[in-house]
Amino acid sequence: MQKYGLENYEKTTKIEEQESDDLYDFPNEYLNCISDNNWWKKLKELETLVLPYCAALNQLQRHNSQLHDVLHCFGNLVIVLHSLDNNNLKNKLLKKLEKRWSDWEQPLLLLAFLLYPGYRIDKFNPEIETLSFPHLGKWVTYYYCAWFNEDPTVILVELEAYRQKKYPYNDATSQQFNNNVLEFWNYVRGYSKELYRVAERIFSIAVTTASLERLFSQWDGYTQSGEIV
Repeated sequence: MQKYGLENYEKTTKIEEQESDDLYDFPNEYLNCISDNNWWKKLKELETLVLPYCAALNQLQRHNSQLHDVLHCFGNLVIVLHSLDNNNLKNKLLKKLEKRWSDWEQPLLLLAFLLYPGYRIDKFNPEIETLSFPHLGKWVTYYYCAWFNEDPTVILVELEAYRQKKYPYNDATSQQFNNNVLEFWNYVRGYSKELYRVAERIFSIAVTTASLERLFSQWDGYTQSGEIV
């Protein structure tokens, strides 16, 4: 049996190192890139764009992610894309993101914000009429009829009490549940006859892996096409 002592090991290592030096010299063009300030600028642009996508995916891949988290991620990505200096890239990615937004059932995402007691309509643009309580109330009524196959009788009365933050819809009550929105709506069911049923259905909807893939699949096309680097 052949023995491999320290001497043989050193000889083998030297041969391997020599072959490595001969065959795998670092290309000069790569070294030139590293010393190119424009290359580092492009790399920084890529980092600026990728990190928000990664943050959004990390947030939405949690087991307890809900529909209001999706709307948060859309909003954060829009802010980041608007900050890009590359107008051509910015416009293309915004267009792609708008397409993904249109693929979602938008009223459900909006109602997830509306019925989240920490948000209500505070996060919406007040100049957009269709984001007001009366207009969103139409969607609350629509989903109640669609899900429970009956016409509501007091749901808008309850929605108005929610808007005015009357007990148990007041901040002092909702804040005791530490952002556990399902527990909050389960608590108010003793006061709410219909609105809580819509809220519980909305916040029981899980964000699936398939929906995430649809949301972020546009990123792959731009990394492959070399739009960034």
